[in-house]
Amino acid sequence: MTSHDEAHKVRPVLIIPVGSWEQHGPHLPFDTDTQIAVELGERLLSARPHHFLAPPVTVTASGEHSGFEGTLSIGTRTTTDVLV
Repeated sequence: MTSHDEAHKVRPVLIIPVGSWEQHGPHLPFDTDTQIAVELGERLLSARPHHFLAPPVTVTASGEHSGFEGTLSIGTRTTTDVLV
């Protein structure tokens, strides 16, 4: 195997859709960001079938929405700990 072969070898990637559970006004669901992230992950997976799609991380840092009913937030530090 050459360095060129190694550089162009297909390496699987884990796609982790990261969204949130927060208000988006009366016209959109709480998981709007998560739905978008999952859709993007599915499109990427269809273009790169050697990758893997993990379940979404739905509850993340949404402190800026904490004054709105229904918002869930685990804070920035915990979100970082979950993802890293």
